[in-house]
This record gives sequence, structure tokens and C-alpha cells, in this order.
Amino acid sequence: MKITFQIVHADLRTVAILLEALTALDQVWLHDHPRTPRLYQSGVRYVPEDGSEIWPIIPIVLARGTGNCDMLAAWRCAEMRADGFTDAVAFPIRSTIDPSLIHCLVSRDGTTNTIEDPSNVLGAPAVPSLDLVPALERSKQWLRRSCRSWSLPR
Repeated sequence: MKITFQIVHADLRTVAILLEALTALDQVWLHDHPRTPRLYQSGVRYVPEDGSEIWPIIPIVLARGTGNCDMLAAWRCAEMRADGFTDAVAFPIRSTIDPSLIHCLVSRDGTTNTIEDPSNVLGAPAVPSLDLVPALERSKQWLRRSCRSWSLPR
């Protein structure tokens, strides 16, 4: 099944909410398919987006063998939560070099001390040092408010 969201303006709050939804779907996949390979051992490689925004769940990423920052961050965050890191969060940041670009990262415990960039681990260039504290805190606030009524593991 293909579901399309049409969004007028993908600001960081919208991306954070959609990223949490993709993470939750990946959590369900990992729960239902415990033999799914770990992201970093899966053979999946980073590829940049081609201008489209398609956010597939784990089995589609595995079948393609490639992913970009949003799908890789969601998968890695779902793994962290499955490993017991319940405060793990995938979150978006805006490029300070090109404000039209958004990149997705993961924090294992919701702090800047444990940030991972799955895209970089899987072949993307490193993201320049950014002011991560405000970006992470904003995402966590948006998600707390937005996900309050969801009955999802959070």
C-alpha cells in the first residue's frame, strides 16, 4: 500500500513528527520480525535524495539496499528503542550552509552526548558541526506534545 502525505511546507516540526511516525512503524517491524539484520550490518548504504521525499519502512530499505538520512535515522532509532533505550529520538536539523536542506540524526538518550549520524556511518559525508542542543530540544518538545495521545512506546 502506498500512502502519500501532501505537505505545503516541511518545517522542522513537521519533519520531526513524520520522523517519529516512521520510527514507530520501524519499531513495529522489528518487533514482528526479530531476525531483521541490524542497520549497520545490513549492507544498506547511504545515497542522497534525488529531490523526492519517499520514506519507506525497513523491509523496503533492505530490498533497495540504500537509504537516505530520514529512513536510516528512523531505523537506527527503532533499534535503539528495541535495545532498551526508551529515550532514543530521531530528530531533524536544518543546514546552516543551505537552509533548504534538512538532515536527520539520532540521540540514544535524548541528549547531545549520544548523537549518531547513521548516514555518515553508511557512507555520507560528515555533517558540519551545528548547534545541536536547540535542535534536539525543539524536536523533543514537539514530539512530547504531538505524541501525547498516541499509544506508542515512547
